[in-house]
Amino acid sequence: MKLPFDFGPKLVFRLGLPGLVLGITTAPLVFAFAHAINVEVDRLEVIAISTVLWGWAISMADMPIYMLYEGRRFLPRPLARWSKRLEQRRLEAIKAHVNDEMASKDPLRYLEESIKLLGFPLNEDGEPEARFPTRLGNLITAYETYTFAKYGLDAVFYWPRLWAVLDKDLREEIDNQQAVADSSIYISFSLLLSAAILVCYAILNGIFRSRLGGVQSPGGLLLSSAGCMLVAFAIYRVSLFAHSQFGELFKGIFDQHKKKVLIEDAVEKIGSLTGDGDALKRPEAERYLMVSRYLRWHRIRPPGEARNYTPEEWKRELRLREEAVKASKVMVRGSR
Repeated sequence: MKLPFDFGPKLVFRLGLPGLVLGITTAPLVFAFAHAINVEVDRLEVIAISTVLWGWAISMADMPIYMLYEGRRFLPRPLARWSKRLEQRRLEAIKAHVNDEMASKDPLRYLEESIKLLGFPLNEDGEPEARFPTRLGNLITAYETYTFAKYGLDAVFYWPRLWAVLDKDLREEIDNQQAVADSSIYISFSLLLSAAILVCYAILNGIFRSRLGGVQSPGGLLLSSAGCMLVAFAIYRVSLFAHSQFGELFKGIFDQHKKKVLIEDAVEKIGSLTGDGDALKRPEAERYLMVSRYLRWHRIRPPGEARNYTPEEWKRELRLREEAVKASKVMVRGSR
């Protein structure tokens, strides 16, 4: 029987390390519960089981965690607005150093600042913009929108389809590098959650005089909580380098292998639904958009139309137009 996971670096990065952080933090709660029901438990066994369970939970919460760190969801609005202003100021500061004067005066500084611009997505004019309130959000959006800017290809939609046709060794290499980036965010989140748990311990022991054993004094717990938050922030900032490296790999995979994603059958199907006999001759970017629109949203845009339709809506629209044309012809004949 094959296990649902493989023992290796990816398991340690994605499940082991984040789970261990929370396993150690929550162990006093488990001991307190076991003591309350008169059950003897071994400390190492508790931490081991907690590590696996917490690691699994963190892995399952991948999307919400990234939404939080990217600033797409869950941030209080005042904090999100303030953070976005900081990102906009950072972008303006970088742009101030990317000019002809800096290129001639300090070429190395000019190059470094130019590379920093790659961490921002491009707007409709092709200029970098701070679209999200966090560095990670802008960085990930920059490489996810790269393929659309260059090829008209929606990376979020086409990535799973490209992944399905890559060879095993290449997928393994990509996954290994992504695991390093993922683990840094998971560990940072685990430390933030641990900081909140330690504050709860301090409140329980300091205010409610609970008998939660095996923990520091309330003052020590608060200091440990502050330490967890500082380390979480430091790991987050360091993780940006790993995400940047993975982003370049992500872009390179599309640059070199996008032709492996076969869209001709879908384009032909869309052409038959819209009555577009030249669908396969459309520009590549237009064909990618047609396919993602149809497969993801079940929408088509017939030639000359300004809006999208479901195939069923378009059939009804055609019938209505035909009936309108017939009615107008009858009225013309009647007027004669």
